[in-house]
Amino acid sequence: MARFNKIALGLARWTPYWLGRQFMKVQARALVAKPEETAKRMLSSVPEADRKVLSDPEATEMLLPAMSESYRNGADGAAWEGALLVRPWGFRLQDVAIPVEIWQGEADVNAPLQCAEYLRDTIPRAHATTFPGEGHFLILRRWGEILERLIE
Repeated sequence: MARFNKIALGLARWTPYWLGRQFMKVQARALVAKPEETAKRMLSSVPEADRKVLSDPEATEMLLPAMSESYRNGADGAAWEGALLVRPWGFRLQDVAIPVEIWQGEADVNAPLQCAEYLRDTIPRAHATTFPGEGHFLILRRWGEILERLIE
C-alpha cells in the first residue's frame, strides 16, 4: 500500500477524527492550489501501470479536475471516507446476499490485491476479476470489459 494511504488509514483508525482531517487538509490544499504539481508528486508512488495510464493526456485532462473537485469544499469527505474504511460497518460481509463484482489490478497500491481477495473470499456471492500488471486506474483501460461483464 502506498505510504500516504498507510499513514492516512492509520490516523483514521488510531487517532481522533480531527487529526485525520488535518492530515487530509494538506493533500486538499495542494490539489486545489497546484493540481498538476501535486499529481506528479502522487505519481511517484504508483506502479508503472498507473504511470502509463496517467501519462495519457486524456486521462490527465479528466482526472486532474476530478481530484481537485473532490477537495473543493475541504478535506472532510476524504477524512470521513478513511474513518469509514477502518471502523466497523454495522454488518458482516458474510451477510451480504446480493452478487458483488470486484475488479482489481494486481499492482494496485491504493487498494491492494489482498483487500480484493478478502472481499471475494468473505462475501458469499462475490466474483473477482484480477488484472496482472494493472494498477488502481485500470478502469481507464478496462472499462469496456467491465461494462460487458455488468450487462451479462
